[in-house]
Amino acid sequence: MRIPGIVDVYQVGDEWVARSWPKVQNQPNSAAQLLWRKRFVDAKEIIKKWSGNYLDAWKGIEAPSGKMWIDIAMHSLLTLPVNQFPSTIIPPLNYTLYYAPGGFGACGANYMITREFADAEHQPEYYWVEARFGAKFKEALKWNDMGFECPSGKRPKKIWQLSYASKQVGWIDGPPDWYPPGSYYYRLLENCPGGVTITQLVQYFPTDGGTKRLSLFFPPIYCKPVTVYP
Repeated sequence: MRIPGIVDVYQVGDEWVARSWPKVQNQPNSAAQLLWRKRFVDAKEIIKKWSGNYLDAWKGIEAPSGKMWIDIAMHSLLTLPVNQFPSTIIPPLNYTLYYAPGGFGACGANYMITREFADAEHQPEYYWVEARFGAKFKEALKWNDMGFECPSGKRPKKIWQLSYASKQVGWIDGPPDWYPPGSYYYRLLENCPGGVTITQLVQYFPTDGGTKRLSLFFPPIYCKPVTVYP
């Protein structure tokens, strides 16, 4: 490595001895660099607080070649507002998809998905995100090979873009029915015999001002139908 500068030397007999060598000049960080560094530190701290099956859902993501689940999680936190993500340990995400051959109530819907809470302190809407057809990663989500980005002076970077692989499951009823003190609520769904995946992607703009991309806001949680006879 070449480092520009002046070598301070002195002579001892017929030899020259260096008293000091040039040092790498560390330039002060710009405001943008300091902000990005803070976001990186904040993202790592948030991930440290994840636990239970919420953390398991992130770890269970089928990452593309050359990536790990932690790369996907960090990317999501760095591309979306950090305050959109849970900043504390969230309660267990107990989603269950029920199938009733005779239907649920007068509406005749055959599928119902429920969400149970550990306590009444967490609003159900916060954890109620989209349901997609399919109960496997590749049935609900898809990794798209977007080629390489070649930043000036840096090595080419492989770009993978996450998108949906199936349609959103439609609700039959309105807002979720919520039973006080907030320990249980449900929604009736259109027919989904193959199960559903609870997940959500959110659009964002890259820092270079390019086209919109999708980032994972909520990790996929898979639900297969459980038959009941209400």
